[in-house]
Amino acid sequence: MDDASRADVAASLDWWEERDPRIKVVHLPENRGPYFARNVALERYAHGDYVTVHDDDDWSHPRKIEAQVARLEAERGVPANMSRSVRTTPDLRLYRRTPEPEFAQDNYSSLMIRRGVLDGLGYWDVVNRAADGELRDRIMAAHDIEVPVVGQAPLSWMRAWPESISHGEISRGYIDPRRRWYGMAYRAWHGRARER
Repeated sequence: MDDASRADVAASLDWWEERDPRIKVVHLPENRGPYFARNVALERYAHGDYVTVHDDDDWSHPRKIEAQVARLEAERGVPANMSRSVRTTPDLRLYRRTPEPEFAQDNYSSLMIRRGVLDGLGYWDVVNRAADGELRDRIMAAHDIEVPVVGQAPLSWMRAWPESISHGEISRGYIDPRRRWYGMAYRAWHGRARER
């Protein structure tokens, strides 16, 4: 999904589509954010049994998808899983933005979800931050189950660009108030939904 990127970026995506018939590039007419773009992909283009995403600035291990699918195939009652990742600077230097003493962390954007789960619960909340965590928590609330993490080793590298929305919103001991507010709001909504 091309969320109305610059012409040179759009052209490079078209180059990949021409090179590999498995790739279908969809150019959205205006930038509405990653969660809107993901929902359009789900509503109109995705037809598989499992759904996951990969952001344009990240790198994934060539067998990441295979590992996550194998785990879902082995655990039929589990609605979703995710992998681990490390954060890097744009020039690929490892860094931590949380107080945990390790670089590898659970990667919410690696959620792999059974399509039927999304059809029942809805897709990503169309906000400009933290909807991956909300979707994971919504799945856990609806199914009363932890979303498992596949393996201990990181299967992706997430590059943190200074221009990204999340840059500066989370650091050791600090979480942007907008993220905290959104987390409190959606957890309260999940609790009310569970009670109903």
